[in-house]
Amino acid sequence: MAQEPFVGENVCIFQTQNAKELVSWRSAQDATLGEYLPGLMENNPSGNPAQAVTLRDLYYARYDSGELPHLPKIWMEGEGVVVWW
Repeated sequence: MAQEPFVGENVCIFQTQNAKELVSWRSAQDATLGEYLPGLMENNPSGNPAQAVTLRDLYYARYDSGELPHLPKIWMEGEGVVVWW
């Protein structure tokens, strides 16, 4: 990121206890987490995409106030993925 400062600034950030398991997860339709999350975010009854925190938001909050914003939590539940805003 030091060489490409704008790469990934719109990447959504989540908090989890099981990153390794989530990164290797695949849906029943063989979608990766990166492919699955945008649809989950848009169709999630407990939140909406406006509540997502991007890498840009995180950097700005840290620089502006010195504090981190509230990060949505993501975890595995059975064979599925759950996001809590």
